[in-house]
Amino acid sequence: MKKALISVLLITVLFLNMSCGLGSNKNNTTNEPGGPIGGVLDNNDNTNQAGASADSLVEVSQWASAATASSEYGSSDWAAYQAVGQPDTSVCADEVTAWASQASDGVDWLEVTFDVPVNPTEIQILQTYSPSQVTEVVVYDMEGAEHNVYKAKPSNESECPYTLSIKIKEAKYQTQRIRITVDQSVLGTSWNEIDAVQLTGMASAQAAAQIQSQPATNNNANSGNTTSSTAPRFFYDELDGALNNLWADEVYYYVSSDTPDDDVNAEPVYNIEQERGSLKFYLQTPWQYVYYLYTPHTYHNVRIDYEVENKGVNSNNIGLVCRYADYGYYEFIATSGGYYSIMRYYEDGSKELARGGIKSIRFGVDKKNTFTAICDENNLYFIVNDVEIASVYDDEISEGLVGLNVSAEDIVPVQVEINWIEISEP
Repeated sequence: MKKALISVLLITVLFLNMSCGLGSNKNNTTNEPGGPIGGVLDNNDNTNQAGASADSLVEVSQWASAATASSEYGSSDWAAYQAVGQPDTSVCADEVTAWASQASDGVDWLEVTFDVPVNPTEIQILQTYSPSQVTEVVVYDMEGAEHNVYKAKPSNESECPYTLSIKIKEAKYQTQRIRITVDQSVLGTSWNEIDAVQLTGMASAQAAAQIQSQPATNNNANSGNTTSSTAPRFFYDELDGALNNLWADEVYYYVSSDTPDDDVNAEPVYNIEQERGSLKFYLQTPWQYVYYLYTPHTYHNVRIDYEVENKGVNSNNIGLVCRYADYGYYEFIATSGGYYSIMRYYEDGSKELARGGIKSIRFGVDKKNTFTAICDENNLYFIVNDVEIASVYDDEISEGLVGLNVSAEDIVPVQVEINWIEISEP
């Protein structure tokens, strides 16, 4: 996978019911599935769907409507949600429109959910790169119990794209959640990428009509797709809640022609953890940039605020991001030295839209500062401690994710804590 910078994605975890959380480092995380979805099917009943006899059931097929993963290669490209909806990767290639795990040599899982519960009869897993390293498929019934429907060893498939078809006979339960495990540690090939997952099963005529009326899903971050239909679009969070998978941190490590050879291939060393109601960033490698992005929603007009506290060396950059997309994003940067810049990163270039000094910033260890970024139509505003320090006009980037960043320059370690964060309408 080609990147201009060395990029590492860690899916961190966050439960947002007015709360959010984080991952601990850049290694793969293992997110356990949530609780039961929907109601419980009584296996002793003579109905397989509520209010419908077995004779009235019809076979329907549906594509996944949401997805999570143990890890992702990118927050948009190769993300878990790329496996949502109908197939959109038509070739056998390392394409950004399919899910890929962070590493190509480990064991990872992809979990997909569907809008309508069915008694499953078949699962189809569309793989578009290095198939088939799928080693296990587990179906969760409506009570949360596991039903293992497929086990195999990794194998080299000559056909690519390749569809793994799993037949399920006489299932006496309903499901709308499936977990797919890939073991990429055996063959030594590459990423086993998954473009789409289809669930076929028996449903009532009413449920079948619901599926048939669903619009086709576009696997694109900029389409407004969400990784969870219940994830809030706007919220205030004091960072003391349980964990789930709605945030991601993406790390860039800057290298130049002057960088020593030993450092060019170095992995950025950093740690992120949640403790006592704060989100803690600990950066140990110079010249690395950690972006913490809220992945369920994309935004055109949005305001993002957070309070940050410096706990380490007084040499770091703190920032906010809006309209983060594949082709570019806006970044509002404040240095610990009291300067700011508003940047537009666009495709392979960048432009500084504004720069200057911040008179309202508070210097020193344990000092708290509140930063605000507003993207409102084509107007960008940067506010520090309730004082507007800059506003600019730019119309290049229209929509994307929002988030924050912490970066290190030549002096490390960088230690900062985020005490609360808010995403709201401007």
